[in-house]
Amino acid sequence: MRRGGLVTIGRILLLGLLGTGLSGCDDQEAPRSLVYVSRIAESATEQNSFGNVFLSDIVTEDGVYEDEVYISFKNVPRSSFLTIAPEGPYGSVVLTDYRVDYALPGEQIEPIVGKVHVVVPSGEEANHRIVLVTAWAKVNPPLSTAATQGQELMANATLTFTGYEETSEEPIVVRAYVSIHFANWIDE
Repeated sequence: MRRGGLVTIGRILLLGLLGTGLSGCDDQEAPRSLVYVSRIAESATEQNSFGNVFLSDIVTEDGVYEDEVYISFKNVPRSSFLTIAPEGPYGSVVLTDYRVDYALPGEQIEPIVGKVHVVVPSGEEANHRIVLVTAWAKVNPPLSTAATQGQELMANATLTFTGYEETSEEPIVVRAYVSIHFANWIDE
């Protein structure tokens, strides 16, 4: 009788451990992918070339240009208990939209809303280029005013990417943050 009770208790404990150890396997625990921004740089070959502050030249001697940055996305599984396999429980993530919102004390810069198509396979990294500051924003206040008056402005930008996980079709949201230093930098 005692041995039968110990076996029953052992089975209950084993089921409990399996239930907690394999969380993320069932459809209730989606999305299974964790996507994050691993790099923001001025070119495709550089690492985080400007650290956490991007220098935006409002006006150059040749005119006004958009500022573009390269973004790298990394897709890793949320659970370390399961292995990554094609067509397995972890799927590629497809990012379809992005938005850049600016926080500038006392001023407002129109946010950027755009489309992207970035496929980030499980366990891998994908790169894409986006517009960080539009030329339109540079020729309108407050940036145009800062350029003509020789002022500098510092803004914090929130980059929000949305999409879905292919396997589960669950929505995915990825956020990154970068500071932007606006000025009429000396042209070399």
